Amino acid sequence: MTKVTFRNIVNIEQLFKMIDSCKGPVCLVSSSSESHDLRENEAVKELITVACSKGGINKMNVMVNDNRDMHRVIKYLISCR
Repeated sequence: MTKVTFRNIVNIEQLFKMIDSCKGPVCLVSSSSESHDLRENEAVKELITVACSKGGINKMNVMVNDNRDMHRVIKYLISCR
């Protein structure tokens, strides 16, 4: 498992598209150490979308389980620069 921190998220749809394409779990890690797989998890996505609509998200931590998915995450991070 690899922890990834996304910062200054403004295009949440693009992030969700990348996450949904992942083969293994991509889990949101909360401050209370709970984790929720973001792939196809509409309830959690809705909460994140509402938070993003209020000016973006400064920081979001996820855990990526599959090394192949890390390549998707890295491509996303590079494309957002």
